[in-house]
Amino acid sequence: MTGICTMRLRLLQVQSLKEKRKVMRRILDRIRHRFNVSAAEVDSLDKWQEALIVVAHVSNEKKHVDGVLEKVTRLVEAECEIVERRVEIHY
Repeated sequence: MTGICTMRLRLLQVQSLKEKRKVMRRILDRIRHRFNVSAAEVDSLDKWQEALIVVAHVSNEKKHVDGVLEKVTRLVEAECEIVERRVEIHY
């Protein structure tokens, strides 16, 4: 099964696109390495205080997918504000 978590983020501390890219690269790299998931910024690329990221995880247990995506969410919350979050599970 595949879990997909979409999060719209607000980056109030960021003052330029260059700074946003640095912050997003750090967050996405941390997510990928710590949780062994796929993660990417997919929208709002030209808006410096907003980002849309998608994280995907594959496992044979729904409980494991839910747990990993919840841990990813907590990591992101520690870095910036999550304005909207949506999780989809595909069997």
